[in-house]
Amino acid sequence: MRTLSTNAATTAAGLGDVFQAACADLGEIAHKAKADPAQLADRAVEAITNNSYSQYNDLVSILAPALGQEGLERLKQRMVDLSVESATHSANEGVAKIGGSDLDSSEDEWSERFRLETIRNALRDVADAQGDVDGFIAQYDEETRILAPTARALESEHPLAATLVLRAMIDFTLSKGKSTRYKHAARNLSKCSRLSTGISDFQTHETHDAYKQRLRCDHGRKRSFWDLID
Repeated sequence: MRTLSTNAATTAAGLGDVFQAACADLGEIAHKAKADPAQLADRAVEAITNNSYSQYNDLVSILAPALGQEGLERLKQRMVDLSVESATHSANEGVAKIGGSDLDSSEDEWSERFRLETIRNALRDVADAQGDVDGFIAQYDEETRILAPTARALESEHPLAATLVLRAMIDFTLSKGKSTRYKHAARNLSKCSRLSTGISDFQTHETHDAYKQRLRCDHGRKRSFWDLID
């Protein structure tokens, strides 16, 4: 059974890669077809909310040129509406399921968290495409936001601590496949390199070279990121 589960997971991941590759062509196709921005935004919403294999992770950035400001605004509003609906649904379900089984509750909670994270990711990508810094930051929880300023504050006197904060941001960007943030991740990795010259002891943590090598092992296929480094 474990072998079957592993094979199934591998197959699903492979399918996700195939769909991601196909998804990358959609932007050029939509742009050449001069797709209606509103209709394109609605189709994007359908795809994003059915993203079980992460095949549409970069769809907003891919479609951004074809969507234009009109399409991006519609997409943003649709996502905001879904967020409100989701919050209302969660509140109602919480009342209705009092006394229900723990298994049902945990499954519903997981599904709802996945849905909300999908919405937040889409809103981040829209904000990024629009150059809306405040809108982008607003989609992260408070803890995730104090990271960049924290790294800057630590750089001069605590380079190792600053490096670990920067690595956390790099790992998040690459593990989530957020290609629109690769440029920021590349800058953070470059900053880690500079900080490493002032770190005489990495203690139990990886040296900069070891960390960079692990990134290559784990995310070597993300060429658009490595092209910014190499």
